[in-house]
Amino acid sequence: MNSRFASLLDYQNYAKNILSKNIYESLEDGNGDQVTKSENEEDFVRIKMKLRGMANMKYFKGIEKEFNLKKVSSPIVMGNLPLQGRFCYDGEIAAAQAAKELGIIYTLDCHKSSKCQDQIMKESVGGAKILMLSPAQTGQKRTEIIEKFKTNQDVIAFAINLGLESQTDSYQKRHGKQDQDALEQSQSAFSLNDLKSLKISVGSLPLIVKGIMNKEDALLAIQNGADAIWISNVGGRSLDTQPSAISVLKAISQTVRKANPQVQIFIDGGFRRGTEVIKAISLGADFVCLGRPIAWGLVFKGKDGLKEMIELLTEELKLGMVLTNNMSINEINENNVIHSYRYRL
Repeated sequence: MNSRFASLLDYQNYAKNILSKNIYESLEDGNGDQVTKSENEEDFVRIKMKLRGMANMKYFKGIEKEFNLKKVSSPIVMGNLPLQGRFCYDGEIAAAQAAKELGIIYTLDCHKSSKCQDQIMKESVGGAKILMLSPAQTGQKRTEIIEKFKTNQDVIAFAINLGLESQTDSYQKRHGKQDQDALEQSQSAFSLNDLKSLKISVGSLPLIVKGIMNKEDALLAIQNGADAIWISNVGGRSLDTQPSAISVLKAISQTVRKANPQVQIFIDGGFRRGTEVIKAISLGADFVCLGRPIAWGLVFKGKDGLKEMIELLTEELKLGMVLTNNMSINEINENNVIHSYRYRL
């Protein structure tokens, strides 16, 4: 592990100094006044943790999780960061290989990938993968991808990304025109009937619905075919001034578990510390997904840089668990972890 880097923010600062201004802004910027993007990170500070003084590392059992009968080494997931070739030559291949070697889940963006999907799958055989589909794709294109990969042993689920990105001010300033990809997504039609059809297409594999930010949509998703939900506000790139992801997690998880205890919950949105992963799990999440940090790790040293960064985050997670006296990932709950909340007025 590189001793110069003590946190994910060190990797971010490195990436900022290496990437061109345009690429860095396209990665980092949120929508509008970036209120939601900021609150994604700031709201973690409002959740205070409970230190337990008599914890002992020798009793630590581990952080392994399971999804669709597939055991993975950690609740940390590589989310669907588009066009990873912007950050290192091997792009998605490097990231998928890093995830495989770490034993964690990798999410392949099947709408916006820099490398050929076949090549990514071939060069990371053995790693657990979620394939992310988009409403911006035609129904025929989504079906083709499902039929091609649903028997692949590495594919543990398909997901549909309903978190629509909006126009960012910085894109308009850089290019003097609207972001056509954002417009294309915003005009894409995807109905509950499409969701039901998608579930039929994926067959026995789990279907994850990404972009859930309220109880109503969570219930609609699981009532119409979703086996898991993914809480996300697209990293603050969608509707600005909507809540942070962590602030809606508890209410959504309670509603979902009451309706169907088997539904698993993924979440992304501003996760930069191992303690933040613990907070999310204590409030009902099963898996915590990274977005922008994937780019930071890739910029540093490709596959090895990304592995190193996630290993650092994992050590923070383990230390935080010990200090809250949670000796296995399954022991984490709100009563064990949360001391208090400081709500916004």
